[in-house]
Amino acid sequence: MCREEARLDTFQSWPPSAPVRPRELSQAGFYYTNSRDRVKCFCCGGVRGNWKPGDEAWKEHERHFSHCVFILGHEVGNIPCQQSPDMDTVPYMGPYEECLRSFAGQQHPSSVVQRVLEMGFDAAEVERTAWERVCKTGVEYDSVEALISDLTRAESESDETQDKEGRTFTKEDPMEKLRKLQQEKLCKVCMDKNIAIVFIPCGHLVTCKKCSEVLSKCPICCAPIIQKVKTYLS
Repeated sequence: MCREEARLDTFQSWPPSAPVRPRELSQAGFYYTNSRDRVKCFCCGGVRGNWKPGDEAWKEHERHFSHCVFILGHEVGNIPCQQSPDMDTVPYMGPYEECLRSFAGQQHPSSVVQRVLEMGFDAAEVERTAWERVCKTGVEYDSVEALISDLTRAESESDETQDKEGRTFTKEDPMEKLRKLQQEKLCKVCMDKNIAIVFIPCGHLVTCKKCSEVLSKCPICCAPIIQKVKTYLS
Protein backbone atom coordinates (compact mmCIF):
# COMPACT_ATOMS: atom_id res chain seq x y z
CA MET A 1 0.00 0.00 0.00
CA CYS A 2 2.93 2.36 -0.50
CA ARG A 3 1.34 3.53 -3.73
CA GLU A 4 -1.31 6.21 -3.22
CA GLU A 5 -3.19 4.93 -6.26
CA ALA A 6 -3.41 1.46 -4.72
CA ARG A 7 -4.77 2.92 -1.50
CA LEU A 8 -7.31 4.92 -3.46
CA ASP A 9 -8.51 1.81 -5.27
CA THR A 10 -9.63 0.32 -1.95
CA PHE A 11 -12.33 3.01 -1.61
CA GLN A 12 -14.64 1.59 -4.28
CA SER A 13 -17.30 0.84 -1.63
CA TRP A 14 -16.60 3.88 0.56
CA PRO A 15 -19.90 5.13 2.11
CA PRO A 16 -21.15 8.08 0.03
CA SER A 17 -22.42 9.74 3.21
CA ALA A 18 -18.94 9.85 4.77
CA PRO A 19 -17.79 13.49 5.11
CA VAL A 20 -14.15 12.89 4.09
CA ARG A 21 -13.23 12.20 0.46
CA PRO A 22 -11.24 9.10 -0.59
CA ARG A 23 -8.53 11.14 -2.30
CA GLU A 24 -7.79 13.11 0.87
CA LEU A 25 -7.65 9.91 2.91
CA SER A 26 -5.34 8.12 0.48
CA GLN A 27 -3.05 11.16 0.32
CA ALA A 28 -2.84 11.05 4.12
CA GLY A 29 -1.67 7.44 3.99
CA PHE A 30 -4.98 5.68 4.65
CA TYR A 31 -6.64 2.82 2.80
CA TYR A 32 -10.18 1.52 3.31
CA THR A 33 -10.76 -1.54 5.51
CA ASN A 34 -14.22 -2.18 3.99
CA SER A 35 -15.78 -1.81 7.42
CA ARG A 36 -18.13 1.15 7.87
CA ASP A 37 -15.91 4.27 7.56
CA ARG A 38 -12.80 2.74 9.11
CA VAL A 39 -9.45 3.35 7.39
CA LYS A 40 -5.94 2.16 8.18
CA CYS A 41 -2.53 3.76 7.71
CA PHE A 42 -0.22 1.80 5.37
CA CYS A 43 2.77 2.82 7.48
CA CYS A 44 1.93 2.82 11.20
CA GLY A 45 -1.16 0.59 11.00
CA GLY A 46 -3.30 3.09 12.90
CA VAL A 47 -7.04 2.69 12.36
CA ARG A 48 -9.43 5.64 12.27
CA GLY A 49 -13.22 5.80 11.88
CA ASN A 50 -16.34 7.72 12.89
CA TRP A 51 -15.44 10.67 10.64
CA LYS A 52 -17.36 13.88 11.24
CA PRO A 53 -18.01 16.94 9.02
CA GLY A 54 -15.00 19.21 9.13
CA ASP A 55 -12.48 16.43 9.86
CA GLU A 56 -9.28 16.63 7.82
CA ALA A 57 -7.44 13.39 7.10
CA TRP A 58 -3.91 14.75 7.65
CA LYS A 59 -4.78 16.50 10.91
CA GLU A 60 -6.67 13.50 12.29
CA HIS A 61 -3.81 11.18 11.32
CA GLU A 62 -1.32 13.40 13.13
CA ARG A 63 -3.58 13.88 16.16
CA HIS A 64 -4.25 10.17 16.74
CA PHE A 65 -0.97 8.67 15.48
CA SER A 66 1.66 11.35 16.04
CA HIS A 67 4.38 8.67 16.11
CA CYS A 68 3.76 7.66 12.45
CA VAL A 69 6.97 8.18 10.50
CA PHE A 70 4.98 8.92 7.34
CA ILE A 71 3.22 11.79 9.09
CA LEU A 72 6.58 12.93 10.51
CA GLY A 73 7.87 13.30 6.94
CA HIS A 74 10.35 10.42 6.78
CA GLU A 75 10.96 8.50 3.57
CA VAL A 76 8.82 5.37 3.72
CA GLY A 77 8.48 4.59 0.02
CA ASN A 78 5.21 6.44 -0.51
CA ILE A 79 4.42 6.92 -4.21
CA PRO A 80 1.97 9.81 -4.86
CA CYS A 81 -0.78 9.42 -7.42
CA GLN A 82 0.20 11.02 -10.74
CA GLN A 83 -3.28 11.43 -12.24
CA SER A 84 -6.75 12.43 -11.06
CA PRO A 85 -8.62 9.11 -10.63
CA ASP A 86 -11.84 8.42 -12.51
CA MET A 87 -13.68 7.70 -9.26
CA ASP A 88 -13.48 11.36 -8.30
CA THR A 89 -16.36 12.52 -10.48
CA VAL A 90 -16.47 15.81 -8.57
CA PRO A 91 -13.06 17.49 -8.30
CA TYR A 92 -12.02 17.59 -4.69
CA MET A 93 -10.30 20.87 -3.91
CA GLY A 94 -8.92 20.07 -0.46
CA PRO A 95 -10.58 20.79 2.88
CA TYR A 96 -14.33 21.27 3.02
CA GLU A 97 -14.21 25.07 3.12
CA GLU A 98 -11.84 25.23 0.15
CA CYS A 99 -14.13 22.93 -1.79
CA LEU A 100 -17.08 25.26 -1.16
CA ARG A 101 -15.03 28.27 -2.26
CA SER A 102 -14.18 26.54 -5.53
CA PHE A 103 -17.87 26.34 -6.42
CA ALA A 104 -18.83 29.82 -5.20
CA GLY A 105 -20.96 31.63 -7.75
CA GLN A 106 -21.38 28.59 -9.99
CA GLN A 107 -24.87 27.47 -10.96
CA HIS A 108 -25.52 23.89 -9.96
CA PRO A 109 -26.33 21.80 -13.06
CA SER A 110 -28.48 19.16 -11.35
CA SER A 111 -32.07 18.80 -12.60
CA VAL A 112 -33.13 18.21 -8.98
CA VAL A 113 -31.79 21.64 -8.02
CA GLN A 114 -33.59 23.27 -10.94
CA ARG A 115 -36.91 21.68 -9.94
CA VAL A 116 -36.58 22.91 -6.36
CA LEU A 117 -35.73 26.41 -7.61
CA GLU A 118 -38.92 26.34 -9.69
CA MET A 119 -40.89 25.70 -6.50
CA GLY A 120 -39.87 29.13 -5.25
CA PHE A 121 -37.19 28.32 -2.68
CA ASP A 122 -34.46 30.90 -2.10
CA ALA A 123 -31.94 30.42 -4.91
CA ALA A 124 -28.88 31.20 -2.78
CA GLU A 125 -29.88 28.69 -0.09
CA VAL A 126 -30.66 25.98 -2.64
CA GLU A 127 -27.34 26.43 -4.45
CA ARG A 128 -25.38 26.54 -1.19
CA THR A 129 -27.05 23.39 0.16
CA ALA A 130 -26.51 21.54 -3.12
CA TRP A 131 -22.80 22.39 -3.27
CA GLU A 132 -22.39 21.49 0.42
CA ARG A 133 -23.74 18.04 -0.42
CA VAL A 134 -21.14 17.67 -3.20
CA CYS A 135 -18.28 18.79 -0.96
CA LYS A 136 -19.32 16.57 1.95
CA THR A 137 -20.22 13.36 0.10
CA GLY A 138 -18.97 13.69 -3.47
CA VAL A 139 -22.43 12.95 -4.88
CA GLU A 140 -25.37 15.10 -5.93
CA TYR A 141 -28.95 14.97 -4.66
CA ASP A 142 -30.90 12.23 -6.41
CA SER A 143 -34.38 13.39 -5.37
CA VAL A 144 -36.31 16.61 -4.80
CA GLU A 145 -37.49 15.27 -1.44
CA ALA A 146 -33.93 14.83 -0.14
CA LEU A 147 -32.94 18.38 -1.06
CA ILE A 148 -36.10 19.89 0.44
CA SER A 149 -35.53 17.82 3.59
CA ASP A 150 -32.04 19.28 4.04
CA LEU A 151 -33.30 22.79 3.33
CA THR A 152 -36.02 22.27 5.94
CA ARG A 153 -33.57 20.89 8.48
CA ALA A 154 -31.18 23.80 8.01
CA GLU A 155 -33.93 26.36 8.56
CA SER A 156 -35.49 24.53 11.50
CA GLU A 157 -32.18 24.43 13.40
CA SER A 158 -32.93 27.98 14.40
CA ASP A 159 -36.66 28.71 14.52
CA GLU A 160 -36.06 32.15 15.94
CA THR A 161 -33.84 34.92 14.66
CA GLN A 162 -33.36 38.63 15.20
CA ASP A 163 -33.67 41.61 12.92
CA LYS A 164 -31.25 44.56 12.86
CA GLU A 165 -33.12 46.20 15.76
CA GLY A 166 -32.71 43.11 17.90
CA ARG A 167 -36.36 42.11 17.73
CA THR A 168 -36.93 38.35 17.85
CA PHE A 169 -39.31 36.70 15.44
CA THR A 170 -40.11 33.14 14.35
CA LYS A 171 -39.27 31.94 10.88
CA GLU A 172 -41.96 30.49 8.67
CA ASP A 173 -41.90 26.70 8.41
CA PRO A 174 -40.26 25.79 5.05
CA MET A 175 -42.87 23.13 4.20
CA GLU A 176 -45.65 25.63 4.91
CA LYS A 177 -43.80 28.10 2.70
CA LEU A 178 -43.70 25.49 -0.07
CA ARG A 179 -47.42 24.82 0.32
CA LYS A 180 -48.20 28.54 0.02
CA LEU A 181 -45.97 28.92 -3.02
CA GLN A 182 -47.70 26.04 -4.74
CA GLN A 183 -51.12 27.40 -3.81
CA GLU A 184 -50.25 30.81 -5.26
CA LYS A 185 -49.90 29.17 -8.67
CA LEU A 186 -53.43 27.75 -8.60
CA CYS A 187 -56.32 29.33 -10.46
CA LYS A 188 -58.24 31.55 -8.02
CA VAL A 189 -61.56 30.45 -9.54
CA CYS A 190 -61.40 26.64 -9.67
CA MET A 191 -58.39 26.23 -7.29
CA ASP A 192 -57.46 23.16 -9.30
CA LYS A 193 -55.39 24.03 -12.37
CA ASN A 194 -52.43 26.40 -12.55
CA ILE A 195 -52.98 30.02 -13.53
CA ALA A 196 -52.18 30.57 -17.20
CA ILE A 197 -53.94 33.71 -18.48
CA VAL A 198 -52.98 37.40 -18.13
CA PHE A 199 -55.83 39.86 -18.44
CA ILE A 200 -55.20 43.01 -20.48
CA PRO A 201 -55.10 45.90 -19.63
CA CYS A 202 -55.16 45.34 -15.84
CA GLY A 203 -52.35 42.74 -15.99
CA HIS A 204 -53.76 40.41 -13.34
CA LEU A 205 -52.76 36.74 -13.55
CA VAL A 206 -55.36 34.78 -11.62
CA THR A 207 -57.12 32.07 -13.67
CA CYS A 208 -56.47 28.98 -15.73
CA LYS A 209 -57.37 28.96 -19.44
CA LYS A 210 -60.71 27.21 -18.98
CA CYS A 211 -61.99 29.54 -16.24
CA SER A 212 -60.89 32.63 -18.16
CA GLU A 213 -63.09 31.74 -21.13
CA VAL A 214 -66.32 32.75 -19.36
CA LEU A 215 -65.03 35.98 -17.84
CA SER A 216 -65.54 39.45 -19.28
CA LYS A 217 -64.25 41.30 -16.22
CA CYS A 218 -61.18 40.68 -14.06
CA PRO A 219 -62.28 38.90 -10.84
CA ILE A 220 -59.67 40.91 -8.90
CA CYS A 221 -60.28 44.52 -9.97
CA CYS A 222 -63.49 44.18 -12.05
CA ALA A 223 -61.83 45.98 -14.98
CA PRO A 224 -63.18 45.03 -18.44
CA ILE A 225 -61.03 42.43 -20.15
CA ILE A 226 -59.90 43.57 -23.60
CA GLN A 227 -57.49 40.73 -24.25
CA LYS A 228 -56.52 37.42 -22.71
CA VAL A 229 -52.88 36.40 -23.11
CA LYS A 230 -51.66 32.89 -22.37
CA THR A 231 -48.52 32.70 -20.24
CA TYR A 232 -46.33 29.99 -18.75
CA LEU A 233 -45.09 29.84 -15.17
CA SER A 234 -41.71 28.23 -14.52
